[in-house]
Amino acid sequence: MTHIFGRDGPTALDQSLHSPSEDFRAQIIWYLLEIIAAVEMIEDLPLYIQRFSFRKKQVSKLRYLRHHVEFYFHQVYILEEKLTKYLTFIKNEYNESETQQISQSAAYLCKQVKAAFKEVRKTRGVHVHEKSYEDKTMTQLFFLEALAKSSPEPGLRSLHRSFFDSTFQKYQREWASTISENVIAIEKVLDPCFGQLAPCLDLGAGQLLLPQKYK
Repeated sequence: MTHIFGRDGPTALDQSLHSPSEDFRAQIIWYLLEIIAAVEMIEDLPLYIQRFSFRKKQVSKLRYLRHHVEFYFHQVYILEEKLTKYLTFIKNEYNESETQQISQSAAYLCKQVKAAFKEVRKTRGVHVHEKSYEDKTMTQLFFLEALAKSSPEPGLRSLHRSFFDSTFQKYQREWASTISENVIAIEKVLDPCFGQLAPCLDLGAGQLLLPQKYK
């Protein structure tokens, strides 16, 4: 707890002070907390996308939106990795004769997660590079924004700015709606991951069915 409160001292528990079963329980809880945190970060994104409060800070609305779109894909990838890691952990730890059902359920769910997230990543037919994101509307907005800033004629600048603003607002709403819809799709993926395993692990009763090696 020392690192949480910014105090000096050891940052890990003495292994002799807790049992392997306690380590196992802590690992399960940590996986679940990480998954919940990743989901909540994605859930918050539509709110951020629809609100822009940096007009006086010389932050481009388009850069702001692009940042959050890229962050969305990044978080979807992280969530998939965390879910896969959690289910693989369950599959391996419960791969014993007495708990084979749990292991098999986790293995099946792991495949389902990978298939489901493949569909989520197909959003809008986008193309994500290693470092950036692009689609046709994003490219269009990039050039409209440049024209609105650099056109020599005030009338042209105003025209380009007006077209940029109307296109941007529509694109902004579309992304907020798309992410909200994908949050619902992600929740449908999560429901079986925890719903099917909860009875096996006795999570609903606040108990954890330990693998035989930890009993």
